[in-house]
Amino acid sequence: MDKKFLAEHESKFNAEFRKYKKNLIKNPLEPHPIISQLGKVEGPIVVAEPHCHFFDKEKLWSQIPFAGALIVSLFNVPKEMCLRENGFDPKDIPELVRLTKETGKIKFVIRENTLEYEGLDYLDPIFEEFELPQYTSADEDNDSTDEEKQKWANEFFAHGSLRYLDELRYNVLKSGGSEKFVKALIFGRGQTWIAMRELGMDDEIEELSNLMVDSPGEAEELFSACIMKTAPITDPVTQNYNYSLSRLNRFKVKPDLKSGIRLPELGKLLMKKLVLNPGSYYGCVNAIQKYEDNDLYKLFDSFQIALQQEKPDKIIESKKALEEIIDNVWNDVKNTSKRIKDVRGGLSISLGIGGALGTASLQGAAASDPAFASIAALTGVLAGLGFNTFENRFNIKKNLSEKIVSRFKPNYIVNILDFSKKYDLK
Repeated sequence: MDKKFLAEHESKFNAEFRKYKKNLIKNPLEPHPIISQLGKVEGPIVVAEPHCHFFDKEKLWSQIPFAGALIVSLFNVPKEMCLRENGFDPKDIPELVRLTKETGKIKFVIRENTLEYEGLDYLDPIFEEFELPQYTSADEDNDSTDEEKQKWANEFFAHGSLRYLDELRYNVLKSGGSEKFVKALIFGRGQTWIAMRELGMDDEIEELSNLMVDSPGEAEELFSACIMKTAPITDPVTQNYNYSLSRLNRFKVKPDLKSGIRLPELGKLLMKKLVLNPGSYYGCVNAIQKYEDNDLYKLFDSFQIALQQEKPDKIIESKKALEEIIDNVWNDVKNTSKRIKDVRGGLSISLGIGGALGTASLQGAAASDPAFASIAALTGVLAGLGFNTFENRFNIKKNLSEKIVSRFKPNYIVNILDFSKKYDLK
């Protein structure tokens, strides 16, 4: 990418952003420019876990089907660091571009000024094909003044310059990063510091202040944890963030699923149930083509709710614990399907015998299964209403058996069961 191309891109974005800030004074509800730049989105907007390969040796593919739009940040790193920092290999770019054009499910964004991407020619196919918005924070909408932000920025650099920033720079360059990437990281850490001040995270600020001098490595760990806490709050578009379970565990952050944190490992486990080659481009395309979008979103949300029924500490212990929970939910769905068949059989017996005799024949079963108690209560009513022909019995018993069993199951089990039936999953 030549400098002229990038300069034009940056100039256009800056003009739109200045217009936004001017309009914001008159209209506090003025939408952030990135919202219009992302275009129309059907379904949840989700920020991708870019470090999925670093934490889990997985690429982005299994995150895509469960989002209406997956926001994929492009960090200004050398080609050799792309997989680690961006979640995809440079050789995946043609397939990512094709999938983006065909489905609209991927929204590429940049995190730095456009000129900071000069020389990263491997990203040319993305820059040339799409207009990439700069994904800025939503701090324009809060009550902090420019003077306060500058004071907090100075505070960050005052503490960081004693030791932390030098060690951060040394470690990044040692691992193959560039000076531009160092600059981007420092800017990001500064923005996190400001966000923490705005959110009243004074205890964490005090701890960071000490660690930046005494133990820069621990300070970086704490910064990473604070980024996970503040990013969804300050995001201009969405609070839905994919955070790897390994990341949460490493930085000792509890997965508060109700706040918008989503586990990409959940998507990976579901993909294993739905398609072949779940971690590949072909598995991703297969899932998108085979299943309706809204069904996939509802399936993912149902499992998220299932996870909320468990203690968060149990989820964060390990991927194995997460997998056990998912397997238990699937087994519960299978057992529910079996119970529906049993209840349907009970309805057949009761409606076949009819009236009081049919009701009496179910009393033993009702004592141990509330579903059969419901059948016993209903059969006399049904017979009295005229449901006593074969045709009528056949038409009602299928739907009624499902309603009876579903009454005793959580909604998320019912939703997953509906998905399983619709797509004939075994």
